[in-house]
Amino acid sequence: KHLGDRGMQALISGLVDADCDKGRVAAALKQLGWQPTNPLERALNAVASQNWKEAVAEGSVAIGPLSIAFKGSCTERSRIASALIKLGAVKPVLTVFEDEDSDWEERKSVGNALTNTTHPQFFEPLITCLKSSNSYVCEVAAEALGRYRDLRAVPPLIEVLGRSFFCLKAWSW
Repeated sequence: KHLGDRGMQALISGLVDADCDKGRVAAALKQLGWQPTNPLERALNAVASQNWKEAVAEGSVAIGPLSIAFKGSCTERSRIASALIKLGAVKPVLTVFEDEDSDWEERKSVGNALTNTTHPQFFEPLITCLKSSNSYVCEVAAEALGRYRDLRAVPPLIEVLGRSFFCLKAWSW
């Protein structure tokens, strides 16, 4: 059951290896009694164990591991997107959301997570999303902005209403 330091380090490196099943690596490390010793190890272990709350607790150091998991995960995209949003990780979230070539389910998961945030880092990027020619991106941005209850969103939302009527639910506040 004892791997030695080199064996343990090799197993720990599996938490970042793209070709490893990170969930199995985390389970094996747990079985061996390994405890992460720094924030990055804790974040990597939390992501591998699909413990999104624990990953968020590690702060910005978790953004990289969460972003990688977000690209590869099918079943946990919405939860990972929510974790990234809680950390204010605008770029990985909006890159997927605005990319016309992104998987539809992935974009939908991000959209669902965005409509439940009022994180200040997302306010201005959501204003920019209102200018999208993609009606889904625009609708989600309008709905999300409605949650902010911020009067700075009113002029851009009025502009969107001039182009289309699908954003009316953003005005429910």
